[in-house]
Amino acid sequence: MIGANFFYRAMWKIASIFVSKRTEDKINLLTEINELNYFITPDNLDEQYGGTLKIEEVGQITKSN
Repeated sequence: MIGANFFYRAMWKIASIFVSKRTEDKINLLTEINELNYFITPDNLDEQYGGTLKIEEVGQITKSN
């Protein structure tokens, strides 16, 4: 989740008690878009999220320059 503020972090802290460690490891609460580059390479990320892909509509993906 991008833009996770204090409320979301607090709710996840409570909810994470009830899920397995394996599931908990799959959830990442990010405060800023640039943190996505840690998980996804810019080549596989849309321009609006700091990547190099331009997604015009579903099914039409082009590399931006």
